[in-house]
Amino acid sequence: MKIEINQALHGYLNGHQLLACSKELSIYAKKTLLFQSDLTGSMVESGYESYITGYPIKDSNIYVFAKTWYANEMSRPGCVWTHSLLIDFADIGKIPEFDCLYSLFNRPEVNQYSNFSEIISFEIPFDNSNLSELDNQQKFLIKAIYENPSNSVLVSSSEARIFEINILKLWSNQWPRLRRNFTFCSGSLSLKTLDEKEFDLQIVPERNITSVERQSKQGKLLDYNSKSDSEWIKLIEKHPKQNLRKFLWSFGSDIEGERINYIPLLKLFDAINNSSFSLSDINQYVNEFFPSLNKGKFLKKSLFGSKSLLPVSEKEIVKFLLTSEEQPTIDFNELSINERITSLINSNEFSTNEFVELFKNIKYERIDNSVWDKLNLSHELILKLIRIDSDLIPILVKKWPSIANCKEIWQFDFSTQRLIFYTILKLDDIDWHSITVNVLQSKSEIIFDFRKNLGARISAFSLEWTNSSLNNVLIEEWSKYIAESESVFKEWVISNKASLNRNIYQHIFKYLSPAEIGYLSLEPKYLIAGYEDFKTNSTANFLNSVSIKLLAVGLNNKLFGSHVLVERTFPVVYDKVCKNEIGNNIWKTISKEPAIKDHTDFNPFFIWTYFEKRGKNKFEVDHWDVGRNLIIKVVNQYLRNQWTLQSFVATFQGKKEFKDSILYCSTFESGLSYIEKLCENVKRGKLEINPNQITIFNKLFW
Repeated sequence: MKIEINQALHGYLNGHQLLACSKELSIYAKKTLLFQSDLTGSMVESGYESYITGYPIKDSNIYVFAKTWYANEMSRPGCVWTHSLLIDFADIGKIPEFDCLYSLFNRPEVNQYSNFSEIISFEIPFDNSNLSELDNQQKFLIKAIYENPSNSVLVSSSEARIFEINILKLWSNQWPRLRRNFTFCSGSLSLKTLDEKEFDLQIVPERNITSVERQSKQGKLLDYNSKSDSEWIKLIEKHPKQNLRKFLWSFGSDIEGERINYIPLLKLFDAINNSSFSLSDINQYVNEFFPSLNKGKFLKKSLFGSKSLLPVSEKEIVKFLLTSEEQPTIDFNELSINERITSLINSNEFSTNEFVELFKNIKYERIDNSVWDKLNLSHELILKLIRIDSDLIPILVKKWPSIANCKEIWQFDFSTQRLIFYTILKLDDIDWHSITVNVLQSKSEIIFDFRKNLGARISAFSLEWTNSSLNNVLIEEWSKYIAESESVFKEWVISNKASLNRNIYQHIFKYLSPAEIGYLSLEPKYLIAGYEDFKTNSTANFLNSVSIKLLAVGLNNKLFGSHVLVERTFPVVYDKVCKNEIGNNIWKTISKEPAIKDHTDFNPFFIWTYFEKRGKNKFEVDHWDVGRNLIIKVVNQYLRNQWTLQSFVATFQGKKEFKDSILYCSTFESGLSYIEKLCENVKRGKLEINPNQITIFNKLFW
């Protein structure tokens, strides 16, 4: 297999700089290469006349494998040559052993740089070695790098070349994502960093080690002569190299390329290939090393999926997944567990006894409810089982939560309903929408438990349900609670004001005070629409109550066009007052007002000549006279709020109330002015008045 490798050469030419390169580089890549290719310290050290370095430049998707030589032919001290191989990330996993790249390094001659501007076409040698024998130095490096994954490993050495071969072997045994992230330098004369992160492995001259250690924040100095044996390192030698690499290459692809993941993958590989193989051991490793659902997804699917690489049957894997006490940290949907268990059961892979055992021990939250719908266990049978023994509820409901969609179950005694509800409440992915419909249809008070545990969405849905059909009537206590106690009630009513049905208006008119109705901020036309429906089809007492409330809302004048409510409701209320069907209790809803009185020397004769022929009008009101007191209240609001004259005549439609309103207005100055405008507009034909009102005008004025 051939790959193309770009290259770059750095050296001294009026300062350390890029002398040749085979590809265009980003600004960041140029700066990084320039810095990393320079001498790592202030001066060269004996035994470190050449060294190798490896690091990624992620913005260009390349890995730099470089060799640096001290340029003693230059007159200026501290000059170096650095030949950098720029390996594409996509190719870094194709190279079996990185020592094969050594032959590509070329120490340049002064002013002979043209070859370094050409792309290298490299034939990757085939590697058929399968032995995993490790010498002591390899073991030392492996232990140092993987047991200290958060540290920059510092190793003191008399010469750079002593560790270089085994550094490359260490690098070669990593999977591609880890290879791309691994940073090393066999000649760190001072602390090596990349983007402020210290290199993973740094070989440091003995005389420099104290200085480098002092500079490092994450450094860990390790002694090569210390004991290097660890039990987990023996696992590398235990298995053929190619088998281990195949495993790492396959499952390192969706695992972060970090050193911390090497030992877990190694131990997992050994557990899979161990003669004393155990699903529990595999699961324990997976949960310990890859606890996140999103970490190692391909690995987990390869272990526990339908085409598992594990040396056990599909039935054993599925049984383990569904019954193990410690749940694997994996998304069961990605394992197609529902289809797999259904297939096994329907193909009779489980004997009767095995199925019963599975039935007893299965963790039902790990499968979808649809699995059980494919088994021959009807809701009718489940309902019978619940009736026979309520202790079965937790088991049956957990297995078949869809039973909660049966209306009948919410007609059981209340204690049974609560047990069912609180069992369902512990489950995930429950269709609370359809369950709530059945609860509302059954008119069960368990709805309050739904609200307590599931929040205001239950109230909002109840409003949607009762508004969808006149037949969907909520129980009294629940209706009252929503209207009086739920802030969502106002929001929902406003959002659906154009489509409110009789049920919702009954909530509004029955349970809300005039001030609360005003707080809804519904336009009067919507309140009137609901009111008109009740005028033709409701009890007299309820209609009276609604009429008084809406009249009070109008008189409070908190809504735009409040006078329209007064026009529609005053005639009804006044009529009931005159028939003694509404009495002094009205003042509990509508605030009573005194008559307006001007200063004592006010004489209406001097202001308005219409009364000259009849003498001064008297409009006396007793405290018990509900009708006249109500007229005073309404007239006062018309004057105070400057409502239209047409609305005034529309409100006082009857002969008696119209006359009393005119007579009351005649007792004070602003009232007379209002009447004068009224008369002028009638004369000019700008106001439409009914025959009763014409009669009063003729009698009083014309």
